[in-house]
Amino acid sequence: MSNTTQSAGLDAQVVAQWQTIISTQMHFNEMILQTRAIGSSVVLAAYGAAAVTLGQYPNEYVTIFDQLIHISGGIICFALTLLFSIFLMDVTYYYRLLLGVVQIGSNFEKNNPSLVATTTLLGERVSLWSANFVVIIFYVIPFSVGGLSLWYVLTHYPPTVHT
Repeated sequence: MSNTTQSAGLDAQVVAQWQTIISTQMHFNEMILQTRAIGSSVVLAAYGAAAVTLGQYPNEYVTIFDQLIHISGGIICFALTLLFSIFLMDVTYYYRLLLGVVQIGSNFEKNNPSLVATTTLLGERVSLWSANFVVIIFYVIPFSVGGLSLWYVLTHYPPTVHT
């Protein structure tokens, strides 16, 4: 076997490995996007349902721990619980897997300079700090909306006393 044939075989292996790394990055990215899109849609729909419930049924309360709470408070609690679950699955699992495979891709590209350094170039354009910041803001906004809404319902929407 000539050096050219060996080199072509090695180059094909390197390209195949690089394609697998890029494909894995795309897979985790898609999983994150789907998780966030579906989860945030359901959470925002629940917040909307809580707002409608507050307006349509102003005198509907449930008793939780011996406290009368407007039914919209329960809806908001369920939405916040869902949001927290999505946050945990996203940030502690999918996002970490994506960051890991991005690191693998960057290292692979540095060791194989003949490849188009897609991962490395994207990593230079979007720093880890800015990616983390965007993820934090993505979750802080709906957590804040839910938390403030729940606070309003619990503190400023007391049940009316019927005599």
